[in-house]
Amino acid sequence: MAKKRNPARKIAQPKCSICAEPMRIKTIIPAAHIFPELKTFQCRGCGNLRTVEDIAELATPEVQKAAA
Repeated sequence: MAKKRNPARKIAQPKCSICAEPMRIKTIIPAAHIFPELKTFQCRGCGNLRTVEDIAELATPEVQKAAA
């Protein structure tokens, strides 16, 4: 039987743009046809949810500006 992968182990924990607490991976929606893979992160501190294609999107200036 194939070993089940745990995707949460391989993804770095980004910081929340609201409270700067680490976010954990909540779900991964696999890629299908022309749609990319989506990752949903949840903040451990405030419960903020964020779905992104790439983890780099969490650190964009627009997100940081909205948090200020």
